[in-house]
Amino acid sequence: MKDRPAPADDSTAQFNAQFGARVKRLREAHVPYLSQEAAAHRAGVAVSTWSRVERGLQSVHPQRLPGIARSLGVGIANLFEEGDEDEWRDS
Repeated sequence: MKDRPAPADDSTAQFNAQFGARVKRLREAHVPYLSQEAAAHRAGVAVSTWSRVERGLQSVHPQRLPGIARSLGVGIANLFEEGDEDEWRDS
């Protein structure tokens, strides 16, 4: 039997869900529109990984944050700040 990772505690699960929702809102607000596939490619991650992050099922390693932010056209801090996504749209 394979060892399974320990389930995330509630605070980790909540953070992952909030972070994933934020990434999804930023991706959907991006102009021009970015598909998950395009965003993942720009960030250098697998599409399946991007999808799991957006759904709050996977944590993001800190080393991946610059690529995710770059793919969305925002600064790293914007990945964690709630606000008007229209402010950060690419022209």
